[in-house]
Amino acid sequence: MSHSLVNACGLLAMMGVGWILSADRRRMNWRVIGWGVGLQLVFALFVFQAQVGTGLFRFLNDLIV
Repeated sequence: MSHSLVNACGLLAMMGVGWILSADRRRMNWRVIGWGVGLQLVFALFVFQAQVGTGLFRFLNDLIV
């Protein structure tokens, strides 16, 4: 199974757990959920694909360690 499929299944599983634990399942604000997932994907692209993002997090890692 490819890593992207595993990641997508994990994301859906976390959203499912959030839905199950929700107090009022019918009042899900899908716009907020969409923004959250979208921002998470943009942040992941910045960290893993952009040289600046990778360098920034390597610097922060070295600083903390």
